Amino acid sequence: VAVGPDRSIWTGYDGLGRFDPADTTWQHYSPDNGLVPRIVQSILVTADGVVWVGTEGGASRFIPPD
Repeated sequence: VAVGPDRSIWTGYDGLGRFDPADTTWQHYSPDNGLVPRIVQSILVTADGVVWVGTEGGASRFIPPD
């Protein structure tokens, strides 16, 4: 679990989830969105909103769509 600069909450397991507290919606991201497949093991959100995701299959740099 990680918190972004916009206060969004990022979670991971089978893909990556983003909860937006401003409008209480969830979004799910997967290899279809460019993530390395496999189980998410770590998440880091940088100050500029880039999400780094570590999985069993490698690492992904993910820039969330606006």
